Amino acid sequence: MPFNYRSTNTTGYTHFGGALVVGSELGSGIELNPNSSGSAPNIMPAGDETNKGIGLYSKGSGTISIGSSANQPVSFVSTAVTLSSGSVLQVGSTAPFAGFIRQISTGVATPDFTSTGMMGIISTETMVGVNSSHFVLANPVNLSTAVHITRAWAGSTAGSINLHWTKISTVTIAASTATVRFLAFRF
Repeated sequence: MPFNYRSTNTTGYTHFGGALVVGSELGSGIELNPNSSGSAPNIMPAGDETNKGIGLYSKGSGTISIGSSANQPVSFVSTAVTLSSGSVLQVGSTAPFAGFIRQISTGVATPDFTSTGMMGIISTETMVGVNSSHFVLANPVNLSTAVHITRAWAGSTAGSINLHWTKISTVTIAASTATVRFLAFRF
């Protein structure tokens, strides 16, 4: 393997044997840390504070590209990734993805399937922030095995979700309550 970046040419690269720290005298600097072969170098904030964030910004309307030359996945090592309000996440050339809305609802009323011929009923739940362009998933936690939510979708009224309940046998099932976890994908 050639050492393309180990140039001794005076018009080539400038080399530093250790970390490079810039701007720390202002209180908020940048530190470039090299690493041995097989380990990734890193960029981190430099300063006296114990906790210090770092920003990565483009100039004007320029874009920020993060990735590898071999088109490998980008890994987030944090336990949380936050998109600010109004952020848009776009994958490929599809419609922008704007985030999630998560809600756990207790006491969701399940339908009354006391008539033996009834097999499907639609009910409505409230979910703040959801609208008709969102994609909704519903996962009931404590339902009878004879009743299922077979479909969930955002209602035509903002803040409403429609649930299609189905019973899977001919037995009669009285109304009860359930805990349902909702996840809405915002587009």
